[in-house]
Amino acid sequence: MKRLILIVVVSIIACSLCMSCYNDPRFTYSGYNDPRFTHSGYEISAGMTSGFKEFTWENDIAYFSFEYKSTYKIDKLNTYVFKEDNDRADESCCVELIGPNDTRINIHVFPNNQFPECFTDAQSRVNYIVERALRFGDVDILEQSDVTISGIPGTLLVTEEVDWTRGIVGIYKGQKYKSQPKCIIREVNLDHKNQIWMITIDSMSSAAEKDKADFEHLLDTLKIY
Repeated sequence: MKRLILIVVVSIIACSLCMSCYNDPRFTYSGYNDPRFTHSGYEISAGMTSGFKEFTWENDIAYFSFEYKSTYKIDKLNTYVFKEDNDRADESCCVELIGPNDTRINIHVFPNNQFPECFTDAQSRVNYIVERALRFGDVDILEQSDVTISGIPGTLLVTEEVDWTRGIVGIYKGQKYKSQPKCIIREVNLDHKNQIWMITIDSMSSAAEKDKADFEHLLDTLKIY
């Protein structure tokens, strides 16, 4: 029986990964105070595009940088450890930004062999989402296309689904109710150095078109080293 080692529990990110994988108790978390990573967030210097900030992440898991609109803020910086009894520890990391209307952008980097029961590379992850959507009918596939990010080929997947994280609270005939709106998720999956890079934006359907431009600017300025 595999020996499970719990290191630190901080938070579960709101990415659209296979939840059965995330619930595996071998998958544990650490956050802002983890000494194994460094990061910097700073205003772009004079002469560069105004209204944006630049963020850099650099450690032994990943090294990347990007620009993001100044109306967003860095909400979470996490590293994750998936450890088994053979002393192999697969590490991953996630940066989450939160913007207007509770729009969320995530960059998540993890080893391609971390969840072999779900997917083993970027394309098989995309296939997993599409197959699940066809099987259960709970996700509408709006777009699937090829992209290139930081010189790396990948796949863009755009989906629409019921938004279980947000809700509209109101009163009807004296009774409080909460309706569940739809959300649009734009997701890019890349393979790089035996890792899957998953870059997503989760928007309310009503704000998705406006948020698209913010996401595209981040993708256009993303540099993966």
